[in-house]
Amino acid sequence: MMLKSGMGVKKMYFSIIVPVYKIEETYLRKCIESLMAQDMEEYEVILVDDGSPDKCGKICDEYVKLCNKIRVVHTINKGVSAARNIGVSQAIGRYVIFVDGDDKIYENVLGKMRNILERSDADISIFMYQKSSDIKKIYDQDITIHKVEDAEKEELKRNIIAQKENIQNVCIGSPWGKVFKRDFLNKYAIKYVEGIVKAQDRVFMLSCLNNNCTVQTIRYFMYIYNNNNMQSICRKYNSDIKTILLNTGKEIEKLVADKEHEYEYEIGSMYVAFLREILILDIFHSDNKEGIRKRRSKIIEISKEEKFSKVINNFKVYAKESRMSMIFWLIKKKLYFLATLFGIIYFKGKSLKKKCSG
Repeated sequence: MMLKSGMGVKKMYFSIIVPVYKIEETYLRKCIESLMAQDMEEYEVILVDDGSPDKCGKICDEYVKLCNKIRVVHTINKGVSAARNIGVSQAIGRYVIFVDGDDKIYENVLGKMRNILERSDADISIFMYQKSSDIKKIYDQDITIHKVEDAEKEELKRNIIAQKENIQNVCIGSPWGKVFKRDFLNKYAIKYVEGIVKAQDRVFMLSCLNNNCTVQTIRYFMYIYNNNNMQSICRKYNSDIKTILLNTGKEIEKLVADKEHEYEYEIGSMYVAFLREILILDIFHSDNKEGIRKRRSKIIEISKEEKFSKVINNFKVYAKESRMSMIFWLIKKKLYFLATLFGIIYFKGKSLKKKCSG
């Protein structure tokens, strides 16, 4: 692991951590430049080049020379979880902010955020975000700070498990759009679980809420999410998606093992979402070259697995999309060929715009 720095060690208020891997150059540059265009001095930017095989590493080095607030860590590819963990281990700021390399933050937002944070002492502060597709400059925002009570924290946990992430321009399940007190992360040794490549953000946020943290929500826009990246892992064909999601499910169930019966509905909703992704990203995906009989066999296999058979039999409780409910109903009735044919026809060429959770 190599570290390049354009700055000396000094007292920092914010440490902004950006994992970098195969990011389109235009997006990466806009991200870094948004981090440079701030109205305070006491912050650092840690770019973690996760062994990206393209020009990303060189672009990071270029900005180190341009701005003394930027550091870059070059490491072998281990995934976004490892990259974020490395960033936290290198951070010296009082607060940690996670930014994805194809997203941005608003210009001159850090000074206002510092003023807001000085009015409270929360371990986690949840700010608002906008999508890049409907972005417009925000001026003179009314700032409202709400301390999250214990009952509300339980509700946040339920939302994370059940995949309900967007609430009035607030993304609950992802680490971006939030500010974490670094001492809190260190005190409870909260890290990303390495090896998980899907929904690792949710596992991290659930780990945070499982500890004795104070949380506040803040009605103030600070983050710009890029929802135009059609190369996202959320849209690509992935024949291993079932194994990936089941591994994530195990980690989430570990975190609520002592209250699993209380989270039965949320865990069921999670596996509905997982089943939906397996169908869309593997079995029904237009890049899947398998024949209809092979795809049908996969559906039969899934329908017999305990985690999925349970939600299939209770699809009326969990499913919210009419077409997906139809597919679940066909599977429940063991009409596997019709379910396969319907899914392939419906999802062929369909633009998948559902927001990714990491």
